[in-house]
Amino acid sequence: MSNKITILENNLSIISERPSKIRSEHFLYQNCVIMGRRTWESIPKRYRPLENRLNIVISSLTRAQFVLYFYPSHPVLALLLCHLHKFMFRLELPENVILANSLDEALKIASHHQLHPFNGILVDHVYVIGGARLYNEAIARDECQHIFLTLILSPSFAVDTKLSDEFRNAIGLSTIDSGTTFHAPEKSSGTLYEVVFASELRTHKEINYKFIAYSRRDQTEVCPE
Repeated sequence: MSNKITILENNLSIISERPSKIRSEHFLYQNCVIMGRRTWESIPKRYRPLENRLNIVISSLTRAQFVLYFYPSHPVLALLLCHLHKFMFRLELPENVILANSLDEALKIASHHQLHPFNGILVDHVYVIGGARLYNEAIARDECQHIFLTLILSPSFAVDTKLSDEFRNAIGLSTIDSGTTFHAPEKSSGTLYEVVFASELRTHKEINYKFIAYSRRDQTEVCPE
């Protein structure tokens, strides 16, 4: 299997041509989700880790980086803080969740487990599910082949995190109302990705939205049903 990644923007349900669980003769196939620390912590504890998927959490801040950055000229204080930091900033992860320091490392781990099982599980598809920094990193990689996006049409919401211009340009997103609302054309031209699926308008608690699927123009291997 090739290590292709998919951006799953603002929607934790996995869209795939396969179910999230597939049993072969010897192994169980599951999708892999890659997320940043804040995305992990934003998921209610009762839903962590996301079931039937291999969860990889990226956290780049190590104790040494913390100490060297904030206290480079105070070695004694640095040693004390290094000890305290172990308890103050420790990222608690269950045993079946993998910690990675970067997207590169997370993809290498996922690729490894596409051939070598992790607790009897082989990775099928790989999804990046947030946050914004990881989306922006992923869109720049050739391995990113598909984007599944939840498009909020109304009402408008004030936002404090935005996708990069490179991300929006790659799929033909344009901004409205100073970035508080996004609009995606049903058909995009001259972009790196093209629309391959658009759901009907849906409504949930007075929020109007659509699911939009994009595929990289040089391939169309996976298309949501």
